Amino acid sequence: MINSKFDFALTDFSKEMDPNIFYENVFKLLQEILNEQHSSVRKKEISIKESRLNFACPYCGDSAKDENKKRGNIYTDSWGYHCYNCKVHTSLEKFLKDFGKSLNTSETIYARNIHSEAVSKFTTENKNVDITYFIKPELLEKYALPKEYVIKHYNLKTISEGGRWIQNYLKQRHQTNYDVFAWDQKLMRLFIFNLTREGKVIGFQVRNFKSEPKYVTHTLEMIYKKLEIAMPTSDDFKEVTRLSFLFGLASTDFSQMITITEGPLDSFLIRNGMSTCGLNNDFPFEISNIRWMFDYDKDGTAKALEKIKHGESVFLWKKYITDMGLNIYKKKVDYTDAITIAKKSRLNLLPINNYFSSSKYDAYYI
Repeated sequence: MINSKFDFALTDFSKEMDPNIFYENVFKLLQEILNEQHSSVRKKEISIKESRLNFACPYCGDSAKDENKKRGNIYTDSWGYHCYNCKVHTSLEKFLKDFGKSLNTSETIYARNIHSEAVSKFTTENKNVDITYFIKPELLEKYALPKEYVIKHYNLKTISEGGRWIQNYLKQRHQTNYDVFAWDQKLMRLFIFNLTREGKVIGFQVRNFKSEPKYVTHTLEMIYKKLEIAMPTSDDFKEVTRLSFLFGLASTDFSQMITITEGPLDSFLIRNGMSTCGLNNDFPFEISNIRWMFDYDKDGTAKALEKIKHGESVFLWKKYITDMGLNIYKKKVDYTDAITIAKKSRLNLLPINNYFSSSKYDAYYI
């Protein structure tokens, strides 16, 4: 019997399934998959890590140049699969099925129950910021940089020190939390920070006022390079920097509905809002409780139509504008603009919750 050194998630149904026998069967099926998918002996090897099986991903192969690349993982505390290269994230059952393998009935029930228990724990415990089903929050803190360090390197000022102009700019955009901003007076650049729970920087977006492009998003890897900090080579760092473009990553309640906007300023104004910092940047997690609020312009409308065609929930701008009685005088409108126009017109701002739909029959109202 394989000495796995794992702490298995034992529950009532575990009495009907020996965890060690289950583990051995999974190990055997996994080895069969690797033997079939990889020609290299090195890539057929499975490494036993703490609470996971680590191996060369059979979906992407990890690397055609480096046989030592092993970024596929089966986690035994949830029996879920994740690859840190191609980003496939799925259940053990689906993983095996994709390569023509399957568990028997009792094993399937066992795996499903543990996976369901892990997901349930993720969605019900520590709701405010528990994103451990996707990434450990402590990893964000480990690799994030102190905000003061970034401010000093770029010779920035806090908004309170920045002067009336930038303060008025933020006030006009209904931004009151100065902690997520810093100001470059010399180059006229607003820094918008993506912060961890402890207030460290995992990414930022720059709003240029005197140069192009207007917005530039910096991932954690880009910041490390710019500040000439030695780049960690671990898979954990790669995963953190992969997610560092996602504003609100550390503060969002993933068990509740998440509203995703193009820009971070809009996301700051919406309860449980997040931003992907761009029209074509997709949401990196496979969850159903998300809805999209693209900008109201030609490109945003096209993207919303694409999403609703595939059954995803999007904001119905035409219906919202009509019901509000907003007089739109711009070619491009975002949520910040809608608030501004409503206030200038002395209109009551309608709550947005009633203006999302995933029905293709509502495409007319986009």
